[in-house]
Amino acid sequence: MSNSNDNTDFNNGADALRDPVLRRALDHAPDHDATPDPRTRDAIRKMATILRQRLR
Repeated sequence: MSNSNDNTDFNNGADALRDPVLRRALDHAPDHDATPDPRTRDAIRKMATILRQRLR
């Protein structure tokens, strides 16, 4: 399943948000310094990868 409007790249380890307006909004959000533990991000990415593979 592919979405041509998807601006994320889950294969890239770096932040891959490409929309500059969204990026600026996120950078200036009141909670922009609040980040989850890196293990949480890794777990979410792992589950998303598994789900994506199942949907193919």
